[in-house]
Amino acid sequence: MNTLINVFKFLRSLYEKNYFSKERLSARQDVFLASVIATRFTGPWEIMHSDNFKPKGFEYNFAPMPVPDNHVGPIYTYGDPKNIVIFNTCKKPENAWQYLKTMITAEGDLELLDITNQLPRRKDLVENKLFEKYFNENPKMKTFALQSKFVRGTDASPVLKEVFDLISQQYEACVVYGTKTPEQAVQDAADAVDLLYLVE
Repeated sequence: MNTLINVFKFLRSLYEKNYFSKERLSARQDVFLASVIATRFTGPWEIMHSDNFKPKGFEYNFAPMPVPDNHVGPIYTYGDPKNIVIFNTCKKPENAWQYLKTMITAEGDLELLDITNQLPRRKDLVENKLFEKYFNENPKMKTFALQSKFVRGTDASPVLKEVFDLISQQYEACVVYGTKTPEQAVQDAADAVDLLYLVE
């Protein structure tokens, strides 16, 4: 829990110093592209959106997640991996597998990247020459590709959404709005998640 408390403390300090805005979402406009806020936490999906809707002359870029000055080692972030399954009700599982195998080759990953701008889970994504042309043509994606070596998913859980909601509530109370200490917010999140699993 100490690690999470330290994360909450650090992120809270960014909001207290106004490095990150207490962003108000608007149905009418994108507050970043409207220059209402200067920074936000986001991901590679932002590139296509920003390029499509940015005002003339608007320039932006991406940076790695901020960490404390005394941080040592790689910076791990959350990934949202997508999986492929063949259901046991599939009438031709061998045919399905032969097709799916074409999707998980390096060439299949490049096609996925070209069509969707979704980064495949591949250890050699940046070093593999097959992807070089894509990253030369899409340099903003390279920041995320470099980070992809240090992404972690989550454990499987039938109540994962609820767990994330409980943690998010405490994160906002502590980090964004400063109404709870990091210690109290982390403890409240842990207690709520424990209770959720007891009820499940």
